[in-house]
Amino acid sequence: MNTPQSQKNVGRESGFTLLETLVAITVLMMSIVGPMTIAAKGIQNSYFAKDQIVAFYLAQEGIELVRAERDDNALITASGGSAGWLDGVPVAACAGANGCGIDGRTRSFVNDCGADGNACLIYFDEGGLTNERGIYTLGTSGNTPTTFIRRVRIEGSGNRERDIVVEVNWRTAHLTKTITVRSKIFNQYNDIYTPTTVSNYQWWVYAPHCGARVFYCACYWTLDTQYYA
Repeated sequence: MNTPQSQKNVGRESGFTLLETLVAITVLMMSIVGPMTIAAKGIQNSYFAKDQIVAFYLAQEGIELVRAERDDNALITASGGSAGWLDGVPVAACAGANGCGIDGRTRSFVNDCGADGNACLIYFDEGGLTNERGIYTLGTSGNTPTTFIRRVRIEGSGNRERDIVVEVNWRTAHLTKTITVRSKIFNQYNDIYTPTTVSNYQWWVYAPHCGARVFYCACYWTLDTQYYA
């Protein structure tokens, strides 16, 4: 038999109120969203770091490719041929505002990257030269476009030295970045083979470890700076 007190407690079992439930859900969401946001940011930073490293090496490669043209011309001259120290490099085109492009595979040049730079867009060939590793190239056939645009500029004038400026633009997610590498290039091999005396200084001297006129082992002096080949 139910007493009045027992009848009074019917339907009053303990439980969560709506407010308590909302608070619990909010805390749970915060505990999930926080680590997920950190993980997503970490992944984004890793992609950016990878692209930044690629951009730096593409910029450095641009400088080395121009130097390679200079070195090839020196070899032609050393073999009895005739070549200007920057033959093969479209100096006038590379001096323009849009810069020029150079292919790391063929060492061929694009005379004008265009205002948007699309003419110098870098592609990735997954097969590469030996079907063993990938290579970045200007070649479009069968290759995957990247977000990297490389512009090469040749600054200065004269027959002794120039400035090489390589600019690489790229986009990672919503970030657009630019890296610029600058280096000088000298007409040093020509100086070695045609020494000139100025105020009792010669433009070239042999390095101590060189026993013959081998231009890879030689250096030359200016009145204030020594440059090594």
